[in-house]
Amino acid sequence: MWNLGSTYAVHDRTYLYDLPYASGTAHTVSQGYDGEYSHKGRNLFAIDFLMPEGAAVCAARPGLVMEIREDSNEGGSSDAYSDKANYVRMLQEDGTIADYWHIRRIGALVDIGQTVERGPTITLSGDTGRSLGPHLHFRVM
Repeated sequence: MWNLGSTYAVHDRTYLYDLPYASGTAHTVSQGYDGEYSHKGRNLFAIDFLMPEGAAVCAARPGLVMEIREDSNEGGSSDAYSDKANYVRMLQEDGTIADYWHIRRIGALVDIGQTVERGPTITLSGDTGRSLGPHLHFRVM
């Protein structure tokens, strides 16, 4: 058994995150903490933002790009799509990991090993994996 990141990571509660989308835009929260559709367990504190496909997804905090998946073009509401989501995963300065899920196929604009500052566009939103429609699933763990 293994886990990404450090089990000793302590979230820096004083850090003020940016929203994970372009400045000057607004996106509705479609599901928040403990959401009935899918925010349980590891996703308990995730937030879903409704976004049209191709919208800019921005780094909410500086970090190191540690994992990318962008090969899927499949999405839908059934559990059969649970392992079809594309994502960008970043290791943040305090040892926590930020996930940006349901991104567009071939939507990542960063590379594994790249250090990213807070703010730039890192990927494009999509509708891959278990999803009710285009959105960004954002969580820190």
